[in-house]
Amino acid sequence: MKMCKVCRKKPRVERRVDSAGNVFCSNECFEKFEDGPDDFSHPYIDDYDMLRIAYIDWMQNYEGDLHKSIYFGYPKKSDLLEWLDETMDPYWDYYGLAGSDGIFSEEIFFYIKELLGLQETIREWQVDERKYRKWLKELRAKQLAAKALKD
Repeated sequence: MKMCKVCRKKPRVERRVDSAGNVFCSNECFEKFEDGPDDFSHPYIDDYDMLRIAYIDWMQNYEGDLHKSIYFGYPKKSDLLEWLDETMDPYWDYYGLAGSDGIFSEEIFFYIKELLGLQETIREWQVDERKYRKWLKELRAKQLAAKALKD
C-alpha cells in the first residue's frame, strides 16, 4: 500500500488520491501538497468526491447505526441496506468499468466494492454485548453533556 505523499502515514478510511495517483491520508494532507495536478476539471472528480464522502460516513458510522437499531428500534438493518443501495445506485456505471478508466474510476470501483462488502457485514451483524455497552456508555455521556449545556 502506498503511504501518504505528505506525512508518510498509512492511509486509512479518509484516504484521498489525486489524478496523478498521489495518495494522501486525509484532506488536510491533500491540501498541503503544492505540486499536485488540477483535479477540478477532471470529468469524474465530482462523482469521486461524493462517493468518497459517503464511504467515509458509512465506514465511521455503520456500527453506531446498528447499535441504534437495538436501542431505539430504528434504523433497522433493512433500512441501512436500502440506504446503502441508494448510496451506490448512481455509480454502477463505474462498477462496470472495473476501474479501467483512470485513477478516479479505479477509486470509485474500490469504494463500491468496499460498500458491497459492508452490505454483507451489515446482513451478518450480531450485537456484541461488550461493544453495545460501550456504545450505550458513550451515548449517555453525550446526553449528559448536552443536558449540561442546556442548564
